[in-house]
Amino acid sequence: MINGKKMGLGILSYKAHATLRKTLTSLEQEKARAFFDDTVIYFNDFCDQDKEIADAFSYRAVGGTNIGFTAQQQLA
Repeated sequence: MINGKKMGLGILSYKAHATLRKTLTSLEQEKARAFFDDTVIYFNDFCDQDKEIADAFSYRAVGGTNIGFTAQQQLA
């Protein structure tokens, strides 16, 4: 389903704060979130700055120590 949504956006981030901010700013400018029911950022090696960025753009933040992408997906 597209117009009724039922889709989510997941972004993987690993210590690239400037790139993540640019990406989220671009998505915000294009109003891309309107296409998704849920938006989440998976952070490998999660830190306070990661949470601050996710909160600033109203994305769910999921992460922990660097346990690998497959294990991180299960936490979402």
